[in-house]
Amino acid sequence: MASIVDITNLTGMIFGNPDYLYAIIPILLIGIYYLKKSTKKVLILSRMIVLFLIIIALAAPYTLSTHTITNPHPTITILNDQTSSMDIFDASVADTICETIQDRNPAAQIRAFSGDHSPIGDKIVQYARGDDHIILISDGNSNYGRDLVDAVSVVARTNTTVYAIKESPVRNDMSVEVIGSKNIIVGNKNTFGIVVRQAGRHAKYELVVKVDDGVVYQSTIDQNERVKVRKIPQTFNTLGSHVLCAEIIPAGDDYRSSNNIFYKSVYVVPKPDIQLVTDEESNLRDIVSGLYNASVSANLKELQGIKTVILDNRYINSLSSGDIEALRNFVSDGHGLVVVGGDNSYDRGGYLGSDFEKILPVKSYPSEYYG
Repeated sequence: MASIVDITNLTGMIFGNPDYLYAIIPILLIGIYYLKKSTKKVLILSRMIVLFLIIIALAAPYTLSTHTITNPHPTITILNDQTSSMDIFDASVADTICETIQDRNPAAQIRAFSGDHSPIGDKIVQYARGDDHIILISDGNSNYGRDLVDAVSVVARTNTTVYAIKESPVRNDMSVEVIGSKNIIVGNKNTFGIVVRQAGRHAKYELVVKVDDGVVYQSTIDQNERVKVRKIPQTFNTLGSHVLCAEIIPAGDDYRSSNNIFYKSVYVVPKPDIQLVTDEESNLRDIVSGLYNASVSANLKELQGIKTVILDNRYINSLSSGDIEALRNFVSDGHGLVVVGGDNSYDRGGYLGSDFEKILPVKSYPSEYYG
């Protein structure tokens, strides 16, 4: 490769396929040999030159050059986020940035938006004009309208560059949220996530979780993370609507108290009727029987009133044509069908090409065994 590197340095060109240049060596040797033996030296030289040019072309030569384009007055739009989430930042920072840019580029436009919603993505798309620059002064908390990442991707296609000014909050602000299922089954254990967020780096607070005005969890917490999730288990034993409430009581700086309490409504429903078709004693049988109002049998029974059918490791011959037709209608009516695998199901259960397989969202091709 040393000779190729020398050629590259000598010519100032870069080759996309430099290995092709090695073909010059045998052509050169053969050409010298025929030049000594033949009287048609001009013809041989011309053929050698043509072959050299073909090889160089196959090596894909190219050069790199740098062109700097300077625009003394670029098109700049300053997007100043003045929504309520920006109250914890120093407002003078945004003012200083706007004044500095306008001093250097008087044509720069300043566009501000305020309110409780932060449609940052929508604003970027709205003010992008193509071949311009947008300077975003915001916390990036886009909670309304177009997604921020999608908006930047869209305007980038028109050669609009978006810059973001990173600020550090001068005040701390905390919030709490409850995440979990809205509809739950009576008597079953559920886990809810209590999400506490802060703008700063440290907060101390008391967390109180209530269910229907009864305290189920209470603790004083030191939080050094921006986001902390605490899992709270809860079992509802009565049907109907219930309210789960999470409240934080800060011991220090907290700018906005309106987001320190969160209410989540949950609706408790009866245990659904499940039909488990199995002839095996298994953990699945115990779990299903504990969680749902389950009927267990070795064969498919009447499906009236059943929400879901679970087939546990069933061979195709254990289902009659009437069973398959009943399951097809059952699924078509919006009910659930769970087919659990095993040594008597899917590819080992004769499902491939059967009428039963047409109900399933998969094909039961034989699997490869790796020992």
